[in-house]
Amino acid sequence: MSYVQGSAIRITATFADPDSGAATDPAVVTMTIRRPDATSELRSYPATISKLSTGVYRTTIDTSAQAGSWRYEIGSTGTGAIRAQRTLRVVAALPTA
Repeated sequence: MSYVQGSAIRITATFADPDSGAATDPAVVTMTIRRPDATSELRSYPATISKLSTGVYRTTIDTSAQAGSWRYEIGSTGTGAIRAQRTLRVVAALPTA
């Protein structure tokens, strides 16, 4: 799936206890975002990541600055600790008539 440059992309992460499967809040939640020009930004809860409910966290990536491959890595420590990476493809908007 591709997104058009300028889209606000919501990233949601859900954390669960590995034994019970019950939603749980990790001790720390962070996300590193790497833009196409290789600059990066570190986000963390509660400063730049929101908690929606127990074990569910969200942040929004503003893609207006650059088209290309955006990567993010979300991680946590404590119960439900994970590290996961994803790549987002952002394409330039078509010219308007």
